[in-house]
Amino acid sequence: MNWANMQYTQSKNFSGADNGALQLHILQTVIPSAKAEIKACKKLWNLANNYERYMGYVTCVKTALGATRIWPGKLRILRRGHGWIRDWFLTTDSWSARDFMLHGWKSQNISSSWESPFKKVPVPDECIGGYAGWNWRTEKAKEFFLIFLFLLLFF
Repeated sequence: MNWANMQYTQSKNFSGADNGALQLHILQTVIPSAKAEIKACKKLWNLANNYERYMGYVTCVKTALGATRIWPGKLRILRRGHGWIRDWFLTTDSWSARDFMLHGWKSQNISSSWESPFKKVPVPDECIGGYAGWNWRTEKAKEFFLIFLFLLLFF
C-alpha cells in the first residue's frame, strides 16, 4: 500500500513522476535501515528542478542499493535486457495475460477522450489478488500472439 500512496508524496519539482517515486519506494522497502541514505536521496529528489539534477537523485538511489539485485521475499531487480516493461502505445492499448507491467497509463487520462484499458481508476484497497479490483475493458485483452504481432509490426 505504501507504493500506492507515493502519489501523494511526489516532489513538486522535476520528479520523474512514477519512476522517481518507484526508486525511493524500492530503497525504503528493501533497506529500511538506510535512514541517512533515504534522507539524502529524498532531499536530492525534492531539489531536482531539471533532468540533470533528477539524474543525481537516481544515482543516489542506485548507489544506496549497491550491487545487490535480490532481496528475498521483497524484490528482485533484473539486469537490463533480462526483463521487460513496454509502453502502452506499442500495442494500441491492448494487453495480454502474459504482460508483466505496462508503462504510461495514467489515471488522469482514464476519463478523457482517450479510451483507457480501464473502465475506471483501480482502487488499491479493492486489488486483493488476481484480477480483483482491476476494472479492465475486456475488449482490450488480446491473446499473446496478437500482442507479439503488434510489436513485430511496430518495429
